[in-house]
Amino acid sequence: MLLRLHLYLNGLLPTTLQPGNTVVRQFVLRTRRWLLFTPLSYNFKIQVNYRLGETYHFDTINYNLNIRSNFFSICIGAVLGSLMGSLLRNLSGVVSQVTAMAVWQAVIVGGISSLAVVIAFARKTAAQPMVSIEDFWGGTLIGFSVGFFGFEKFLYLFTNPSSTASH
Repeated sequence: MLLRLHLYLNGLLPTTLQPGNTVVRQFVLRTRRWLLFTPLSYNFKIQVNYRLGETYHFDTINYNLNIRSNFFSICIGAVLGSLMGSLLRNLSGVVSQVTAMAVWQAVIVGGISSLAVVIAFARKTAAQPMVSIEDFWGGTLIGFSVGFFGFEKFLYLFTNPSSTASH
């Protein structure tokens, strides 16, 4: 009897359901990294066996689960990317005069701007087919682009498409 209870609790014995009953099985998925976590997709196949009269039926139900990276890690990547992009822009001679104040100003403006762009891409559904920021490295790339090319190149994210079409 104890062995049967053990098998039942581990999901190794079939569960008989009456109409209206439900069964819950728990899957625990854990990651070892949060900052450099790569998004994952799992496909669970749930097997359902049932009998109608004397006929046995077997069906499989597919359930797709997408696990995305933490939004905070994307923001950290954006800020670090903007830091690198702003520094490269200022130190490579793209800007005519390099002072410590100009570098710090570029780094701060780049960091704040890249956060705004990452949030805009995450919230604007029309932008998803063009660019999808899914992890730390995607945030770093966007942050670097904003820091190096400047926030002006990304201002279209904050405009209303219906207002620009009328001009």
